[in-house]
Amino acid sequence: MTLFFGNTTFRSNLRHRFDVLAKGCLVAVAVAFSGEVLRADFENDPTGPYSRAMCQLAFPGVTWDNGLTGESRVSVVAGGDTAGGGKAIRVLYPLNSLGPGGTGGNPAGGAQWKSMFGGEADTLYARYRLYFPVGFGWTKGGKLPGLCGSQCNTGGNPPTGRDGWSARLMWRSGASLVQYVYSAGQAGTYGTDLVWKKNGAPLVVEPGKWHEVQVRICLNTPGTDGGQGKYDGRVTGWYDGELAIDTVGFRFRDLDTMHIDQFYFSTFFGGSTNDFRPTKDERIFFDDFAVSDAFIASSSASLAGRGQGWGLRSTRGRSLEMLSVPDGETAVFQDMAGRELATVPVSGGRVEVPLGVHGLATVTISGRSGGARLFLP
Repeated sequence: MTLFFGNTTFRSNLRHRFDVLAKGCLVAVAVAFSGEVLRADFENDPTGPYSRAMCQLAFPGVTWDNGLTGESRVSVVAGGDTAGGGKAIRVLYPLNSLGPGGTGGNPAGGAQWKSMFGGEADTLYARYRLYFPVGFGWTKGGKLPGLCGSQCNTGGNPPTGRDGWSARLMWRSGASLVQYVYSAGQAGTYGTDLVWKKNGAPLVVEPGKWHEVQVRICLNTPGTDGGQGKYDGRVTGWYDGELAIDTVGFRFRDLDTMHIDQFYFSTFFGGSTNDFRPTKDERIFFDDFAVSDAFIASSSASLAGRGQGWGLRSTRGRSLEMLSVPDGETAVFQDMAGRELATVPVSGGRVEVPLGVHGLATVTISGRSGGARLFLP
């Protein structure tokens, strides 16, 4: 099997095998591309307003936006809340703003654009990092980015199975997170909330700290001869590397021509009623976006803060290419309970992963801070 990370090229037409923490999807993967289809970390962007032209260099297929053109509500920033983390983008949500274009006479807030990468993927992973400042006012909730397909139904437009679907995240009151899913056969007009959990209880986002979210969407089995698709689509999410949601039973599509073909950067306060509005000017920071056909390894930055001075780059096979780690140092593999699985010396800038190491694991460098979380089939 190939060892998967988010920053390399992979072979196409993969079928993934998952351990008990993330069991396999119910539908096969049909991938017209291989490896990553999107990566954005803003390190090469100048600080200041984030323009559509800058956005298009990192997010493929962007043709429209809310919040970039004209009154810019997105900026590339360094320092301050991003201290020690290089650059990130900051999104502004003005006082009383509601929706990305303004709703009910309220001002517009946040930002939106769709990255249309196309292809025929039926399973994809999307990862990014986000930072809610201390004192963030959660109100009734707001939207966060996620994957979607075809017409990317949102805004009270229930999918039919033949038009589109979406699976963004939302923050809710009390600093909770939910997966906000529009799929065919849903119970109501608006999307379905799937609550993210930690240790069996709804997780609570800690402000003033960077967090990482990663979501896997597995589309359902399409219908035959134009009929209705099965309710076997799956949504799985990880929060700071820990499994937070894993739900089966979605009908995203009826047609085998519908796939996961877009990443929807969508963030604003709302809903459409005034109890969603921010009570002061708010901001959220975003960084390290990636979309891939395989589980995307968490970076040292995600686990222990940036600037730790080492990292990983994947290669084909069970071989890790180490960044800024000299020969002679030792890589330590642990399972998610902290039990040591193996220790392997760095040689030639690489570490060969032992065949007996599988599933979600953490790799650290002995004597150094930071670590990387990865998935080993």
